[in-house]
Amino acid sequence: MATVFAMHGGVISIDNAGGTPTVVSGQVQDMEISEERATGVFHTMDTLYSDATRGGIKYTMTMSIYKTTNAAEAYKLLKANLISAIRTITVTADTPDSSTGSERATGEFVFTGFTPSTKRTAGSGDPEVTTAKFVNSGQIVFSTL
Repeated sequence: MATVFAMHGGVISIDNAGGTPTVVSGQVQDMEISEERATGVFHTMDTLYSDATRGGIKYTMTMSIYKTTNAAEAYKLLKANLISAIRTITVTADTPDSSTGSERATGEFVFTGFTPSTKRTAGSGDPEVTTAKFVNSGQIVFSTL
């Protein structure tokens, strides 16, 4: 039987302002990479059925992260990237860890912002979580370590 990875494990790193990979797994609650091929759908007069053309591939990524005040952690690193002139950051996600046989997704992403940027709830004792959103800038490489 093939190896089945549990969803709870992972090592996630993002670039800091100097371009050095920084492990942020301790602040990431969940992460998702989606891939989609652009298509164009059209009809012709000689059939009831549509046809389609294929375009480029787009990746989107979201990370639910805990908001912290430490400048070397995910929220502050991404906040600094949002207001800087740095266009892309490298994101690497290893599952279940970074050992031989693990799966890796890595690529350049443009960080597009937080949703919500700030949220407060009266009486709540829960930590504040925000969703960081990204789009790819080039190919995302999926490999086995």
